[in-house]
Amino acid sequence: MPQLKYLALSLALILIFCASTSTAQSYAVDTLSVGVRVYSLQEAIDTALKNDLKILGLNSEIIGSTNARKITQLGKLPRIGYKGGALYAPHTSHFGYDPINTNGGDVLAQVTADELLYDGGKAQLAGKQLDLDLERLQKQIVLERADVIRAVTQAYIEVVRTREESSIDSAVVYETHRLRDLVKRLQAGGLLGERDLLAALSEVNRAELQFAQTLSNAMVARYSLAIAMGKPDDTLITASSSIDSLAATAMQEATTIDSARRLELTIADLELKRFDLDVQLASANAKPTISMTGDAGLLSSMDNMLLSSADRGHFAGVSVGITINGPLFDWGGNDLLVQQKIAEATNKRIQNMILARSLHGELIRLRLILRQLQNNLAMARSSIDLASRSYERTLLLYSGGQATFNELLQSQRQYIDSRRVLLQILSDITSSKAQLDRLNAH
Repeated sequence: MPQLKYLALSLALILIFCASTSTAQSYAVDTLSVGVRVYSLQEAIDTALKNDLKILGLNSEIIGSTNARKITQLGKLPRIGYKGGALYAPHTSHFGYDPINTNGGDVLAQVTADELLYDGGKAQLAGKQLDLDLERLQKQIVLERADVIRAVTQAYIEVVRTREESSIDSAVVYETHRLRDLVKRLQAGGLLGERDLLAALSEVNRAELQFAQTLSNAMVARYSLAIAMGKPDDTLITASSSIDSLAATAMQEATTIDSARRLELTIADLELKRFDLDVQLASANAKPTISMTGDAGLLSSMDNMLLSSADRGHFAGVSVGITINGPLFDWGGNDLLVQQKIAEATNKRIQNMILARSLHGELIRLRLILRQLQNNLAMARSSIDLASRSYERTLLLYSGGQATFNELLQSQRQYIDSRRVLLQILSDITSSKAQLDRLNAH
């Protein structure tokens, strides 16, 4: 009879182990998925890009920069306008302004033209700056898209990871409840002492607490994904992918990154070029500007207009003139401005070197992490298999009275911990690949 009891106990414990890893996982997934909207990773990314306000703002800046460039190009054309008016200043021998100065007032109706002939190259340099600004904004949109994709991918990975972690913890809760019930029956039959029952009850409480914390983390992860997608008020969001499929895709797509494709360095180089143009603009301030002006129309004094037609002078005509403006002595102010701009450009060049070094270091770090994670993946899978068999063996030993309950719990924890390690490795692979994609944005 004792042999039959131990055989029945062995079969019951093995059934607990097998059933808990399937039924409980299904329960955990269903608990988290009731009434939620399921997104694939690409669907989540597309939704986030559509809702991103920074991209919308950058598009508006591009429109403004494009219009500013057009305005600069129009500045090369002559400015044509008109002016007209009349001023009456009567004078007599005893009253009125000096007629030599006023001529009794004037009457004019003219078309005017004003064209800049030479400005020391300032307009051309300003146009180049606007071209750089436009190119930088276009690159920033691509960079912002890459940032959104990385943020959504990271949040999506966390949703998948916490969901699968909750499945593991749910399985632990399910199994510890079954073990507790079994220990109660065995204790009632006189096969186990009270110490095992107290240990089983403690383990149930620990498992339930861990499961509650994991569920809370899963809810936070889903809310973080909703924020990343630009839908902060929608918490009924979850992921359709599994961590295995995400990691498999990440390992297949991991490629070597060309430094020339790093958007941050490209944008930094554009900003440096703009600093160099600031130096040239400051130097151009020392050069003169030459403008040509002209007008055509009617211009006459009021005294002339009051004369009879026979005595009245001509008042229709044209005039053309050239104006030169330039600095004569500015107490060295422009030289100081040039030196200031040179210092700013030098500092920007150093900052770009620091950025390039930082990105190169980050690239090497991520490559090493990915390589190590891929090496650890096979070991983690093997560890799960070994821990599973060890747990089954400890169950049998415990059923035969050859292992303590604490040894059984330790074996169970080793198996659960090995599953957690695998989950973390798969999550880290996917996360590292997302960071590499960010570096590789172009």
